[in-house]
This record gives sequence, structure tokens and C-alpha cells, in this order.
Amino acid sequence: MKKIIKMVLIFLCFSGKVMSQEKTRQTFSVTVDVSNIKPVPEILILNYFNMENGKMNSGQDSVGVRDGKGTFTGKISEPSFATLQTKFFEFGGTFILSANNLYIKSGSNIQMLTVSGSPFQKDFEVLQAKKLAIQEQIIKIGDQYNRAMEKKDSIAAKPYADKIFELNRQIAVSVYKNYAKSHAKTSALSVFAMQQYAGFGLPGVDSIYNSLAPAFKKLPTAIAIKAQLDEVARVTIGKTAPELSQPDTSGKVVSLKSFRGKYVLLDFWASWCHPCREESPYLIKAYEKFKANKFEILSVSMDSEKAKGAWLKAISDDKVGRWTHLADLKGFDNVAGKLYGIQSIPQNFLINPDGKIVAVNLRGDDLEKKLSEIFRKATPNQ
Repeated sequence: MKKIIKMVLIFLCFSGKVMSQEKTRQTFSVTVDVSNIKPVPEILILNYFNMENGKMNSGQDSVGVRDGKGTFTGKISEPSFATLQTKFFEFGGTFILSANNLYIKSGSNIQMLTVSGSPFQKDFEVLQAKKLAIQEQIIKIGDQYNRAMEKKDSIAAKPYADKIFELNRQIAVSVYKNYAKSHAKTSALSVFAMQQYAGFGLPGVDSIYNSLAPAFKKLPTAIAIKAQLDEVARVTIGKTAPELSQPDTSGKVVSLKSFRGKYVLLDFWASWCHPCREESPYLIKAYEKFKANKFEILSVSMDSEKAKGAWLKAISDDKVGRWTHLADLKGFDNVAGKLYGIQSIPQNFLINPDGKIVAVNLRGDDLEKKLSEIFRKATPNQ
């Protein structure tokens, strides 16, 4: 269930190379009053996430508390998601860190924050409230899903998994996408919202980017997303699928071109990716139905070397060893993943016998429907 909840807040590590943002960094000051917390904590810990040179970095600082207060100063390039803690590994309060003089007063615990001096905090709190309202539904349904899975009843669990997927989609669209589009000209927080929406792997990020005010397009996250969009443009429908070669589960190097003459679903996944593995029954169903029509699946894992055992176990547990699985075990530094601009999973590409991409991100029954359409056109008299 924790993996499902983590989908709600996603920070991407973009691989696009951009110019240094050192010149755009501005000073922030955050004074935190924790005198309402009893006993008054001895330290404060600030964690924040900022995009630098095309990669998402996490910053952390700690200060001692004197007379119930602590002050952080530093530099930041754009409004960024941040948390405050009074001890390590604590669930902290959240806010948007920006190049302003912020004053934060806690309630009786650090999760209760009142933020002054920020032009973004009010909108951020609205976004958080909308997200958490949907997240509460996910938690309830997730409990039902987990109970079904404990009984190994995948059929009973499927409606819950589908509902969780739809609720996550609702968060992506109704919370983040809608805010990004409606505030694209007026608030730099729209870039944060665009980033969050991009993490769900849904379409329309390019239209959000194009609608941004020129000044917002110069922010590091917007620059990184544009670089990623440019990479993704190379693997859109109608483009030739980039060639790749990687070891299979036995260590034999297999190439994409060896499947030329067949329809191939190039599927990017990982053993730890719950939504990826929820797709396995749909993949199995489509594979068994259309393998006689020269349809193949080529799965590429984003697992790391230390997760090799988990990768092989997932293949066995999900009964997907009937098709070819590849991995260079470099995690999100997977060479094939970079070729295809993979920043979040699951993602897939349907490639025709000539090596052209004809569909992307077919989820659930959409794969079977697309293949039925393709092969029905190929054999119209059937």
C-alpha cells in the first residue's frame, strides 16, 4: 500500500543536460517558531527538493533551537517542495520554499504549520487539501485491496486496483494538471504542479509547458521538463523505435531488431513497481491471445544490480517468463530507458513489424483492444 501512496507525490530525476542555474539562485530565509511544541525541540531539520543542472537534488540543513526559534538561510533557484522536522525520520510539516523571508509557526506538533511571507503557500495548501481528500479514499480502498491480495485472490483485488488507479489519475488531473493550466501565466507554482503531473506519465505535459509564461519557462524544472519532452519526441507514434540490446535473464544479449517482422510491445517496468505488476494479467491475456499472430512482448526492467533477485522472482511470481525479459541492472540509468526517455514507469511502446511506433502507454484492456483492431484490419474477412 505504501508504494501506491508514494505515487501521489513524485519527484523526477531528469537526465537532460542544461546550463548551470547558479546565476538564477536567490537567497531564502526561513524563521521557524516551535514554542508551541512541548517539550520544545532542540533542533530543526529542513529538507527541500530543487532542480539543478537537469537533476532533482535533495537539500538538507539543520539548526539548533534557541528561545523556541530556529532560522535557516540559503539559496534556491525556484519555488520548491520542502519539509520541516524536529528529529530525523519524522513525518514533517510541508510548505513551499521560495526566495522570500518566510516566518513559520508550528502548532502543537511540527506537522501543523502556519506560513507567512510566501506568495505560494496558500495555493499549495489548497493543492494539498485536494490531494489528501482523494488520498484518504485510496487508503481505504488500499486496505480492501491488501486483504484480497493476502488471500491471493487477484480477481477480487482487481476492482480495487482499478479504483486506486483512477483515483491517482484524478489527483494527477484534477489537482495538478488543472492548477498548472489555470495558473500557467500567473504563478511559478504552476511549474511545480506541472512537474507533479509529469510524474504520473499521463499525456498533455507539452501543452502545459507551452502555456507557461516566458519567465516560468526559464525556471530549472521547466528547462528540465522541456529537455525531457524533446527526448520523448524522438519516441512518439510514427517514429522509428531506437535500437537496443541488453542481456536477458540468462545473460544472453538480445536486440530489438531481432524481433523485426513482428508486432512488439516494448514494456518498461521494475519488480518494485506495484502499478507495473498490476499490468501483468493484462499482458499475459494479450500475449496468449495474439502470439500466434506474430505478437511478442519485450520487457525491460529498471531494477538495479542489488535487486536482480527481486527482478527474477517477480518474473516467476507474476508468471510472465513466457516472453523475453531484459535488464542491464542500472536502475533508472538503464541505457534502453534513456534511449526511450523513461522517467516513470510503467511505460510501453507498441512497435510494428517495420520498426515504427504505432501506440504508446497501452494500459489494462487497451492493449488487447489495440491488437484486436490491428489484426482485424490485417485479416478483414475474419
